[in-house]
Order: sequence, then C-alpha cells, then structure tokens
Amino acid sequence: MNKTSLITDIHSTNREWLNLISFYQDELMIMERRIAEVVAKNTALEVLANVEHFQNQVIIQKNHLLDMRGEIVHLEDLITAEISENPVASDHRRHETPVDLSVRVAQFQVLFYDLRKEFLEFLMKVM
Repeated sequence: MNKTSLITDIHSTNREWLNLISFYQDELMIMERRIAEVVAKNTALEVLANVEHFQNQVIIQKNHLLDMRGEIVHLEDLITAEISENPVASDHRRHETPVDLSVRVAQFQVLFYDLRKEFLEFLMKVM
C-alpha cells in the first residue's frame, strides 16, 4: 500500500531515516566490540551460547538496516529523477511512498531497543 506526500516531506523523512540507520549501525559496531570483550574474558559455555545469540542478532539487524537503507536510497533516486524530468514547482508536487517502509522503520526501532536492553542486562551479568 502506498500513500502520497509532498516531495519535500518525503525527502526530509528519508534524511531522518538515513540518519537513524547510521546511528543504529554505529550502535551495532559498539555491540560487536562489547561482544568481543565478553568472549575475551569469559569461556563458560552458557556465556558463549548467549554471545552467539547476540552475534546472530547483530547480523540480522545489520541486514535489516541495509535493506531499509537500500529502499530509502532507491526512493530518493526516483524522486531525484522525477524532479530532473520536471523541475517546475517540485516543492509542491506529491509522490507515492510505501507505507510499509515507515512501519518497518518504526518496528525496527522498537526491536532494536528491546535487543539493546537485553544485551545490556546480559553484560551486567557477565562483566
């Protein structure tokens, strides 16, 4: 399902989402470094099993971020092409945007927050 919005609003939202994605990518790198610290300090099987869980979650979240980033960049490319073809009053024109993308970004934020909370609780137990 798609909705239409002003091109300027879409661009602004896309910039915001790309900044969020960059932030979450940084957070995932920090999580990876913390996971490496845990592995260096703990060799218990239970700890290593949890480490593997978090490593898998980091990989999954990175893939989701890459997918969303690709969709956002593609949408920006479509908008840029439309403006290039007809630059007259482009700030007053509307363009279709996929509703599911905004839902996915919101869902990602909730899931990431839950993952980070779970990870911090794990770190408090093992560090």
